[in-house]
Amino acid sequence: MIFLNGFSHLSLYITPSFNTLLRLGYLTCQWTEGYIVPLFKIGDPTLPEDYRGITLLSTFGKLFTKVLNKILNLWAENYSVYCEAQAGFRKTMGTVDNLFVFSNAIEYLLQQNKK
Repeated sequence: MIFLNGFSHLSLYITPSFNTLLRLGYLTCQWTEGYIVPLFKIGDPTLPEDYRGITLLSTFGKLFTKVLNKILNLWAENYSVYCEAQAGFRKTMGTVDNLFVFSNAIEYLLQQNKK
């Protein structure tokens, strides 16, 4: 909650730090570590299969990777690195169209008795 309410103040400190890390090409190891915590779903709390693991990650690590992902996506878009069919993780594009094309290709091949 502090990031949402205090972002204008925190960004004065976070932005220079992130810029330094990007310039040096360095990522703090602690930001890449996650802690798996068992979360009870339903059923018998004494049975391990009634739990699922969730990973708790560093907030700064998640924020830094979001910034890095945005920078890399802008670079890839500007230099036409993505092929037209690449839809996942791209703004205004989704994988639904790719699934539709793939499904139609399978249906066509099945009608032609081809593998």
